[in-house]
Amino acid sequence: MKVLVIGGNSRLAQAFLRATGSNIQCRIAVREETVSEEQTEIICVTSYSKVPDSAFAGINAVINCVGTMMPPRKGDTLEDVNVSVPVHAAKQAREAGVEHFVQLSSVYVYGETTHINQGASTAPNTMYGRSKLAADNALSDLRRKDFVVTLLRIPILYGRGSPNRLRTLAHWMIHTRFFVTPLKATRRSILHLDNAAKILMAVLEQRPDRIVLASDEQDFNFANLAEAIERHLGRRVHLIRLPNWILAPLRYTLKSTYQRLFSSRFVTRDVLVSSLSLPVNPEEALRDLVSG
Repeated sequence: MKVLVIGGNSRLAQAFLRATGSNIQCRIAVREETVSEEQTEIICVTSYSKVPDSAFAGINAVINCVGTMMPPRKGDTLEDVNVSVPVHAAKQAREAGVEHFVQLSSVYVYGETTHINQGASTAPNTMYGRSKLAADNALSDLRRKDFVVTLLRIPILYGRGSPNRLRTLAHWMIHTRFFVTPLKATRRSILHLDNAAKILMAVLEQRPDRIVLASDEQDFNFANLAEAIERHLGRRVHLIRLPNWILAPLRYTLKSTYQRLFSSRFVTRDVLVSSLSLPVNPEEALRDLVSG
C-alpha cells in the first residue's frame, strides 16, 4: 500500500511514520520551511493548498494531518487551513483514482456534548469546531462507490514529550502539589500519539466509510493523574474538591477556561478501535504524561 500523508511533519504524522511497517510505503507533503530530511520521499510545498497533482500518482490512500486551532500564518484563516486544504486534497485524490481518504477530524464538532457516540448530534460552539465540521460535511459529499472517506474524530493528542494543555496541567500539579477540582469527577477522553498511529494503520487496512470515534482505553481524570505523579515522581498532589456553587463564578465569567479544565467529554470508541490492542496502555500513558 502506498500512502500520501499531507502535513508530514505534524506530531501525528511523525508517529504514524515511525509505526509503519514494510507493507506501507509513505510519501509525505511538507512545507519547505519544515522539511524533515530523514524522510526519503518528500514533496515540498509552499502551502498545503498547493500540493501538486503528481503527488497523488500511484497512491492508494491519503491521510490529511493538516489542521489547526489557530491560523498559523499571516493571512490564513481557519477555513483556509481546516476546510479548503482537505476538501481540495480530496478532490485531487478522487480525480487521481485514489480509493481512500482519511480526514483527521475532532470531537470539537460535538461542542459541549458530554457523552459522544455515533448517535450524538454535532453542535460545535467554537470557530475551530465549526471549521472541522464544515470540512467533514464537504468531504462526506465527495463519497462515491470507489472513493471511501473516513472521518477519524479524535480528542486531544498527547505523548512523546509533545507540548499541550495536558502536559502543562501535569507540570502545574507536579510543582504546586495541589489542584482545585469540582466534587463531581471530570472525565475526558484523550489519545496518545502512538495509539493514534496504530488506529490509523487499522483504518487504512479496514477502510471504514464512516465516522470513526477514537480514544485511549482509559479516560483522563484528575485523580488518576495525581496518583501517577505520586507513583512515578514521589510527589503527593492534594486535590481540593469544591462544590459547584463555589466554582460557579469561574464557570460564567471564564466559560472557555472552565470547560477546558472541568467539563467532561468522553467518547464511546468505534468497534474498529475497541478491537485493537493499542501499544500504549493506561499506565504507560500516565507515565508519559508526567515525565519530562
